[in-house]
Amino acid sequence: MLAYVYYLTNYLSFQILLYNTLLAEIHTSLLDLQRGIKGLVVMSLELEHIFLCIYEGRVPAAWLKGMYPEAIL
Repeated sequence: MLAYVYYLTNYLSFQILLYNTLLAEIHTSLLDLQRGIKGLVVMSLELEHIFLCIYEGRVPAAWLKGMYPEAIL
């Protein structure tokens, strides 16, 4: 039983790490997009793509690459 708890703890820790990485990528790109909309930075092609995807209700490709490996299957 103790081994099960150990493996579950490791798995959940890894999943939390993946989720936090994804959240950090989303947070960074949204801050950059906000600065680009305000005119504080130049809008790159990636930022324009993120803006268009959000406008159309789609998930940007930059965020898909950071998703869980199981979700991409």
